[in-house]
Amino acid sequence: GGIRLADIVGELSPHVRLQDEGVDSLTTQVAADYIVTVHGTIAIEATARGVPVVCADQSYYGDWGFTYTAQSREEYIQLLDIIEDCAPPSE
Repeated sequence: GGIRLADIVGELSPHVRLQDEGVDSLTTQVAADYIVTVHGTIAIEATARGVPVVCADQSYYGDWGFTYTAQSREEYIQLLDIIEDCAPPSE
């Protein structure tokens, strides 16, 4: 009922997709080279599938070390700039 990300992001680059809430997260994980989330459970799911994850904020799993988690707005922008260098998670 509030503001949705889709309402405020504007036009995205052709290689960036914003998924609707109704899209199955497995579909997203299989299609994605990287996942960017704020603090969603898709971070746990994608990591288990070997997909690197960038989190825009702290989460309850942020200190577990399996995501690239931004500590500030500046670091978030830097992580997005180097996302292609983010290695897949180890087993």
